[in-house]
Amino acid sequence: MAESPEKKQKTEEEVKDVEVTDAAKEEPPKPPKPPEPPKELEEDAKKDSGTKIKDKVTFLTPDTTMNVLPSSVGNMLVALCDGGGLQYLLAGARANVGVKSGRYSFEAKIVEQMNPAEDGGKKSNSIGRNVVRLGFTAAGGSLFLGEDEDSIGFDNEGFVVTNKKKGKDRAVVRP
Repeated sequence: MAESPEKKQKTEEEVKDVEVTDAAKEEPPKPPKPPEPPKELEEDAKKDSGTKIKDKVTFLTPDTTMNVLPSSVGNMLVALCDGGGLQYLLAGARANVGVKSGRYSFEAKIVEQMNPAEDGGKKSNSIGRNVVRLGFTAAGGSLFLGEDEDSIGFDNEGFVVTNKKKGKDRAVVRP
């Protein structure tokens, strides 16, 4: 038997209703979970219950070379470089506190780079270039980092200097 066109249309509408209700019951797809952050391999150090630094960190005059002066403005050191030959001297300074163990950091900021002139105001090509070394030395060690076995310094060109040896790799610091 053939269905009438009206009956055929009704059954198609019923099928559409069923499809719509089935689609409405389905949950929308969930977005994928973001990847977990990598686990931190370096753990925090244990809380230090030892003694803390009681004095203000500063540079004492006996622990500086003769051409280093404290600035009158801010907490800075100034190397003398005005004529008279002082521009040819290296300047060094050591802080009044030390490091025994653990992890420490310090910060140094260069606020001015001098290009010293020869006597008479003319700049010379023979003047050495500026050098900066930061590092650690023993209490009685040299103020010029890397010039003895009790100090290590890192310079502005990326070299490590210790025990009068200068290099870009760890072989320099091996005993």
